[in-house]
Amino acid sequence: MAHLTLRCFGAFQATLDDQPLTRFHSVKVQALLAYLALGAQHLHHRETLATLFWPLDTDVSARNSLRQALYELRKLLGDRDDQATPFLLVTRQTVQFNPASDHTLDVADFLSSIRHGNLEQADWLCRGELLASLSCESEPFEDWLRQSRARFHNLAVDVCF
Repeated sequence: MAHLTLRCFGAFQATLDDQPLTRFHSVKVQALLAYLALGAQHLHHRETLATLFWPLDTDVSARNSLRQALYELRKLLGDRDDQATPFLLVTRQTVQFNPASDHTLDVADFLSSIRHGNLEQADWLCRGELLASLSCESEPFEDWLRQSRARFHNLAVDVCF
């Protein structure tokens, strides 16, 4: 099974078995992967995701765009229907980043370091603004990103002082 590494502090980076993933179909596909990974503890309804990333499209068009983005993302990650532990858990109604998959997420490591009082490690992991310079031309996503950036900025400031 492949190991996925996601870095969301600073510029978004994804590697699969230490090989950079660079063939994202669009910035929205990158943003979708980051959003799902950062919210891995939650099931996300397809309608919510479609509205979050394609708010100006019709419902049918937004759902089709989401379906295509998920297809591209699963292909890029090497997820297959017969795979024991895929990175994405996809049903007709929901999508979730699989928290049991073989992955590393810098934000999760940052939060774990804080919980365990390892503030030096947390400070080292926080290498910049959350998803720096990532923008996918969706106001609802941009709102979520602004709130998330503020949350992690405040946590990083608390770690430093």
